[in-house]
Amino acid sequence: MHLPSSYRYFDYAAGWPVRPEALEAYVAAAREVGNPGSVHRAGQLALERLDVARDELAGVLGVAAHDLVFTASATEANNLAIAGTVEAFRTSHPGVLPRVVISSLEHDAVRVPVERLASLGLAEASVIPVTHEGGFDFAAFEEALDERAALVSVMHVSNELGGVLPLYEIARKVRAARGGGAWPRLHSDAVQALPYVADLAPALGADLATYAAHKVGGVAGAAVLVARGGRELLVPQVRGGGQERGVRSGTEDVPAIVAFARSAAMARAESAAEAGRLRAIREVLLSQLAKLAPEVQENLSGLREQSPHIVSLHVPHGHAQETVARMDLSGFAIAAGPACSARSVEASRAVQALGYGRQRAEQTVRVSLGSQTSADDVRALATFLAG
Repeated sequence: MHLPSSYRYFDYAAGWPVRPEALEAYVAAAREVGNPGSVHRAGQLALERLDVARDELAGVLGVAAHDLVFTASATEANNLAIAGTVEAFRTSHPGVLPRVVISSLEHDAVRVPVERLASLGLAEASVIPVTHEGGFDFAAFEEALDERAALVSVMHVSNELGGVLPLYEIARKVRAARGGGAWPRLHSDAVQALPYVADLAPALGADLATYAAHKVGGVAGAAVLVARGGRELLVPQVRGGGQERGVRSGTEDVPAIVAFARSAAMARAESAAEAGRLRAIREVLLSQLAKLAPEVQENLSGLREQSPHIVSLHVPHGHAQETVARMDLSGFAIAAGPACSARSVEASRAVQALGYGRQRAEQTVRVSLGSQTSADDVRALATFLAG
């Protein structure tokens, strides 16, 4: 099934259309035979393609090539960062219960693994409030950075609200708490950030950072964990053949990784210009809504910076799922929340974390803009949202 040409896509936060250049790179690599772990010529050619892609992506992210650990998804990368760090801390601190500090806005790919570790008695979770009145609660954050703090995991850009969290200040406080030791470590789920922010999480001080191919126009099925520091700080969670320097076993998906590197390089090269273009389109959407449907309100996060591509809207015309279905029938793809949980009728945790009530959370939709979004598209969207 193909979407009609009139259909307008506003769900870039869930996944980009695959870039033609990335698809071309994927197909070219997929036509070749060879496992990068094999020692014969075909295997070595596959390994060469993998190494070239690793170098290219490392350059885009501003880290060393050996800092990259390829995984099959951002969820897997987040789980490796969280469980791998907690296990490493427990090994080096026998008898000490590790503390994992997260923000109240975290994606389920961070929140659920942390809650699971806590339910098993393997860690203690500390959740730092982020409110639309006061932003990130640094007082509560500093209090959580005690001698048991093993990991801080704070997303770079909120996938539901678009707020850019203050990673630089967070990293500064983590380093101060660490002193001359190794703990705590700082991880950021940064999958929404690469095409839109000036400084990436590793440059801001994150020890661990997660990125995904399908958030930048690559092929879904490839992601990467930036993991700086010694291997003793991250215990493997998938064991077997010892790929990725022994940190993540499993044959690498070379075609998907090659396409990932290509799309990430393009997204980063376009970042400044595209962010400016989307910022202007975002303002058109909000100004049109103010004229046509003043009851539709943006859920402001109170943070100092907003990513230009995500707009969280309270649409008091019914449940978010109903709004999404109505808009889809009218030719508009918007979301009721993250794609991972979009089929759930649960109210948005992120909106409730800002201090809003459950009803507002249940009536919140997400509009996310991207490379093929125009000002005319958002004008049309505002007209239909008003109806």
